[in-house]
Amino acid sequence: MQGQAPWVINLSFIFREPTLGTTVSILYNEFGKRLEAVGDKRELDVFEEPLATIDFAVTQQITGGFSMKFGIRDWGAGTRKFVTREGNPYSSVYKGTSYGLEASITL
Repeated sequence: MQGQAPWVINLSFIFREPTLGTTVSILYNEFGKRLEAVGDKRELDVFEEPLATIDFAVTQQITGGFSMKFGIRDWGAGTRKFVTREGNPYSSVYKGTSYGLEASITL
């Protein structure tokens, strides 16, 4: 079926220090070769090669309901590669890494 991988790995590590109000999370995701696009002939099917990513976040309670969060998404993701059924290169897209800083307040 299109978009489904034969296997998926999801690992998470979450550390919470309630006294300091700090939370650290590391998430790892990897999937097996999956069907990206179905062609009108078998040889035109396009598959996405396996790709591993890591997400990292640190959240810090500052005071009361105010908190700050720094995050990194798709750390080490690199390039998404697409191949035909025969394994010939079809296309590639550089995924890149995202960085974010967030402030929030809970009323």
